[in-house]
Amino acid sequence: MALLSTDKRHWIKKAQEAFNGYIRDRDSGLPCVSCDRSEAEVNQSEGWKPGGAWDCGHYLSVGSHPELRFEPLNAHRQCKSCNGGSGNYTRKNHQVAAAYRAELVKRIGLEKVEWLEGPYVPKKHSIEDLQAIAAEYRIKRRELQKGHHEDIEYA
Repeated sequence: MALLSTDKRHWIKKAQEAFNGYIRDRDSGLPCVSCDRSEAEVNQSEGWKPGGAWDCGHYLSVGSHPELRFEPLNAHRQCKSCNGGSGNYTRKNHQVAAAYRAELVKRIGLEKVEWLEGPYVPKKHSIEDLQAIAAEYRIKRRELQKGHHEDIEYA
């Protein structure tokens, strides 16, 4: 177990799992950020998929914008078809990204979307940072599950 505590990859995974779960719960009841299909529609057509029908989809990908990996404004509940397929096909990727951006402008406002798209200094999270992020989002998720919804700063 001591080996895991010093393995940064382990803590990135733990922090990402906690963050993703929080985002999926935070946006529960909202339609897919990209295709606007309702929760009922997505669950009916995709509920059979491993891990369920929903992902935490990042507007700006973790690969190209790792500094926004744990930024709640950059992440929204997205159906697996939109999130999983978006990188596989150039045409679909463009359509999904354009729809995501349009919905994001409605949800959080153009100013915040442009802030997300702005330049950033790359972040290097320490293991301690990652542990704190994981703990923060586990607590936030538990609060949501108890029915204590926080005020989300949308537009």
